[in-house]
Amino acid sequence: MAASIVQSKTVIGQGVTSVNATFDNPTTTGNTIIILYGNYYDGAANSGTPWGASDNGSHSWTDLGHSGSGSSVGVEISYAYNITGQSGHQVTASFSSASYPRIMVLEVSGLLTTDPGDKYAGQFDNDGNSSYGSGNTATTSEADEFLIGLVMYIHGDTVTITPSDSSSVYGYVTDSSFGSRLAVSTRSVTSTGAYAATGSMSSSGNNTAVIGTFKVASTAAAAVTGTATDDIVEGDIVSGGKTVIITLTDETYVPATQSTEITYVGGQVGSFAGKTGTTTVNFSLTNGLASTPAAGDFVIVSYSVGSGSATDRALTIQNASSTNYTLIDSELFSSDTFSANLRVAYRFMPGTPETSMVLSGTGNNADAGAYTIHVFRNVDSSTPLDVAAVSATGQNTRVANPAQITPTTSGAKIFVVAGAACGTGGTWTAGYLTDLRATSQADTNDAMIGSGYLSWTSGAYDPAAFGAGGTDTTDDSWCALTVALRPVVTTPFADARSAIRDGLDSAQSEAAGWDAKVKPNIPLANIVRTSDTVCTITLQAQSDYNITAQETITVTVPSTALTGGDALVATPTFTVDPAAGGAFFTARLTLLGAGRGSYTT
Repeated sequence: MAASIVQSKTVIGQGVTSVNATFDNPTTTGNTIIILYGNYYDGAANSGTPWGASDNGSHSWTDLGHSGSGSSVGVEISYAYNITGQSGHQVTASFSSASYPRIMVLEVSGLLTTDPGDKYAGQFDNDGNSSYGSGNTATTSEADEFLIGLVMYIHGDTVTITPSDSSSVYGYVTDSSFGSRLAVSTRSVTSTGAYAATGSMSSSGNNTAVIGTFKVASTAAAAVTGTATDDIVEGDIVSGGKTVIITLTDETYVPATQSTEITYVGGQVGSFAGKTGTTTVNFSLTNGLASTPAAGDFVIVSYSVGSGSATDRALTIQNASSTNYTLIDSELFSSDTFSANLRVAYRFMPGTPETSMVLSGTGNNADAGAYTIHVFRNVDSSTPLDVAAVSATGQNTRVANPAQITPTTSGAKIFVVAGAACGTGGTWTAGYLTDLRATSQADTNDAMIGSGYLSWTSGAYDPAAFGAGGTDTTDDSWCALTVALRPVVTTPFADARSAIRDGLDSAQSEAAGWDAKVKPNIPLANIVRTSDTVCTITLQAQSDYNITAQETITVTVPSTALTGGDALVATPTFTVDPAAGGAFFTARLTLLGAGRGSYTT
C-alpha cells in the first residue's frame, strides 16, 4: 500500500502559546495525523521538552523529533496514529512561551496502524547558505517508508526550495507579515537506508532542516494450500503425511542462512630496533569502532623481522600470560642478503578482553621488527578462516605480490599482509586495501610491513603488488599472506521454525485435539523453506489425536519468519472433521470487490 497525503491544513500565529487547525473534510479511521512545526523565537524549547500536540479526538501524540538553534528557530514533527475518524477534526499545537509558529497538519493514509514513526534527523545552519541539509537519519527499519522533509527559513517569505534528494515540494506555510517560511517536501522509498532532506534555496539565509520517516503498511499476504486442506478427517491426522503449504505474496521468508556483517574495530602499527627480549604492545586502535578489543573480537597480529641470516627466525605472538596466538598457515621465511620473516596469528578475545599482546625478540640486535594489529567483530569463532590462507614469497626484490584467494562465504573479508627485509626500508602503498597499516624500521637489517583488508564480492581475488616502499634492490626479499575471514553465519529460517509451528492454531481446545497433540509435536525438520515465498509443513503421524467435534485451524506466519517483520494471518482456514462426521472442507474467502462470501464442498 502506498502512503499518500489525504488532506492538509496550515496555520500561523504571532505571539501565541497555541494554534488550532481544523481539517476541511472528515478524517478517516486508521489514518495518521502529522503536525509539522516551524517556530520562530521559541526554538529554545527544542533543546528540552518538545512542543505540545492534542486534538479533539483525544488521541495520543508522539514526538518523532525536534531540532533548532537553541534560541530562535525550531522545527518538530509529532504524530497520532490509527486515529478514529471524525468530522470537524481539530488539531492543537501548543508552545512553552509566546511564539511565532508556522504549522502544517497532514492526514496521511497507508501508514502502519501500529506505531509508524521510525527515524528522524535535523540540524540548524546559521552560516547563511543557499543550501539546506538535515543530516542523515539512522538506517530505516523498513524498506517501504514515507519521508517528510521540512525547512524553516527566517529571512523572507518568498523563498522556494529545490530538493536534491528525489523528493517533491508538497507546499509552504508563509508568514508574510513576519517574513519567514516553512517548506515541506515528501517522497516514498522502497529500500532501507540512511536518508536526508537536502537541496537548495532561492535565497541565502539561516535555516533549520529536518527529516522524518514513517513506516508504510504492508500489502503482504499469505495463502494456505496443501493436502491438509482437502476434506480431511481425524484419521488423516492419525496417519500423518498431510501437508500445509504457506505461499506469500509481496513478502518473503527470512533466508535459510545469513551472514552477519564483519565490522572493523580498529588497527594500529608499530616497530622497534633489533632486540632479543620481548616487546609488550598495548592495544590502542584507531579508525574503527573502539580503541580496544571487546569480548569475542578477532585480533589478527602480523610480525615482520628483517634479518641478515639465512636462518629462519623463530618468532612468537602471545598474550600477557604467554598463551600463543593461533598461527595462520606457517611462519614464512624468504632467504636473501636481507631475509624476510613473517608470522601472522590470531586470537579471539576472552570474556574479559585482554589489553595487550607480546612479541618475541627479533632474534638479533641487528634485526629490526615491525608489526600491525587489525581487530574485527563478527568473525565466525568456530571457523574463522573461510578457506585456507595462501602464502607467497620472493627474493631479489622487496615488491611483495600477495597470492590469489577464493573465499566461499558471502560477506567474507579478505585480509592481506606482507613483510620485507632490506638495507634501507620504505613505506608501502596499496590503494585497494581499507585501513592500510604500513611502516618500516631501520637497523642493520631493516624490516617493512603492510596490511589491510577489503570486502569480498565473488570469485577469485588476486591482490595487486604493494607499491612504493623505497628503492628496490636484488638483496631484498619478501613474504606475504592472503587470508579470508568468515563471518558469523546465522540460520534465520531454522530459528523461526518453532514459531511457525506454534502459528498453526486451533480455535478449539479438546484434550486430545490439535493444539494438545498435533501442533507441539510437529518435527522442526518437517518445516521446510521450499523457496523464498513458499513454506511446506508435513504433518507427522499422531496416533493419539482424537476429537469429538470439528476443529478449525488458522495459520499465522510469525514476524520472525518474514523479512518484512510483520506477522501475517494466512487465508483460508482449514478444518478437521471427527471420524464419525462427514468429510468436508470449509474455506472463508474475502472476495475483493464483490463483498464477502464462503463456500462449502
